[in-house]
Amino acid sequence: MKGRRTARLLGVLVIGALFYAAAHAMKVQAEEDPYSPTPGSQTGSASELSKHNSAFALLLETYRQFQNNLIQIDYSNRLNAAASLTGIETRKEVITLATQERDLRLRKLAAQLAIFTAAYGHFPQDDEQVAGVAARNGVDTKAAARKLRNFVVFAPATNSSPVADAVQTFPASAVLLNEYPNP
Repeated sequence: MKGRRTARLLGVLVIGALFYAAAHAMKVQAEEDPYSPTPGSQTGSASELSKHNSAFALLLETYRQFQNNLIQIDYSNRLNAAASLTGIETRKEVITLATQERDLRLRKLAAQLAIFTAAYGHFPQDDEQVAGVAARNGVDTKAAARKLRNFVVFAPATNSSPVADAVQTFPASAVLLNEYPNP
């Protein structure tokens, strides 16, 4: 049950990030004045590439923070379970294994993020060559992390809700973990 809830929350966050990026792009397009460069021009293309970088950074940072939170919750649950063990040696062994598992998951997450970033890095280069402009290199995940602090998560209400379409809201900090857990 908890796995489904976290998967739904991740889906809601990802969809929210995509809607935010799309709405931001539409707002920018609506506010353009008649003297601004046309969409096919170099300035318009550089702006579009910058928006893509921003949207990717937001998506990547949401994924990183959500996974960090899941890793930390699992680790805390394992430590709580280990605390209830009566044998000292068994308890130490379980704590060691839980720590190793968390460290392994954090390294795997870091590797996934590096792969995602490297794969994304190849696409803007193709767009830049077609447009004849150079976009800002890299993605700004620190700016994305600052934006995420202001997000509100919409999730389906629990089964105890009398209304079938009920939705609950809570701050992004409830499902995101900005900092890496201390290994």
